[in-house]
Formats: sequence, structure tokens, C-alpha cells
Amino acid sequence: MKLYNQYDATDTALKQLLLGAVDDMFIRSLRNRHIGYANVTTLELLAHLYRTYAKINTADLEANTTRMKERYDCNLPIENAFDQIEDAVEFSATSKFLFNPVQVVNISFNAIFTTSMVNGDCKIWKYKPVAIRTWTQFKIDFTITHQDLVESTHTAQTAGYQGTTLKGSKTPSMPSPTLPTQLWQIWNI
Repeated sequence: MKLYNQYDATDTALKQLLLGAVDDMFIRSLRNRHIGYANVTTLELLAHLYRTYAKINTADLEANTTRMKERYDCNLPIENAFDQIEDAVEFSATSKFLFNPVQVVNISFNAIFTTSMVNGDCKIWKYKPVAIRTWTQFKIDFTITHQDLVESTHTAQTAGYQGTTLKGSKTPSMPSPTLPTQLWQIWNI
């Protein structure tokens, strides 16, 4: 009984949050004239919203794939590139158009490889056994690669090459709120 009460309290709390966040016009068809949404579960509300309003067409999928394949900007934290990929994978999954893990890693690899900034590391990645080339391992390896790239750029700038920027990318004109202050200072020395 305790477990059911916990479930019921959680469902009620989630339903209240959802009802507060979504304009009534989008869920009005589920409302009972006399008791409101009392007999409607959170799952029913969410299913209705997805079924009615979360229509993803071919153009949306193509735009998503294009965003996913955008070139990696070496001057931004590598996590931005990872988020770009993961957001695209999640968006596609909501439309039942799934990228398989090999596609995700290959698209990510190509986005980084096209910058020509880390060709040596890309070559090493390419020759790793397929079983090791997972998304998790990709993020680990290329986070280290990105850190090395940032450090080498910093070293070049402190050696007197003040105009040095990472080839093929734009230096941000002002710090991003998500950018750690230390990295921002390193890039602008």
C-alpha cells in the first residue's frame, strides 16, 4: 500500500506540474466538464501532447541531420559538439527514426575530422578495433584531444604568436555563460 501511495503522490505532483506548464487549450479535449483532469493520468496527458503536437516531418529530420553533421568549432568546449550530437540523436528518436551507435560515432568523427586540426588523433581513432570505437570512448578520447589542442594553442600564443587561433574556426567575441572562466582566459591570452 505504501508503494501505491508513493506512486499516486508522484503522479499527482507531476500532473500538477504539467498542467501548470502547458496552456489549457492544448489539453482541453481531455478535461471533464465537471471534474476537470481528476481522472486523467500524467501518462495520458503526455501521450495526448505527443500524439497531437509532436509531429516531426521529413524536413525536420533533414534539418536535424544537417545540424548533427555541423563542423566542430575548435574554439568552443568539445562538450558543445557532444551535446549537438546527442540532441540530434534524441530528436530523431522521438520520431522513431533512430541512428545506430556506429552512425553516431561516424558522424561525430567526420565533424571533428573535417576541421583538419587533430588529424593525428583521428588517424589513431580510425585504427582502433571496432569494438572499442563506442560513443563513450569517443567522448573520452576526443575530450583529451581537445584539451591538448587548447593547450598547444595557448603555448603558441605565449611564445609570441598572439594572433594564433585555431584554423578554420572563429574566436568568440565575448565569453559564453557556459564557458569556464579559466578556458576563456587561456584562449584570450
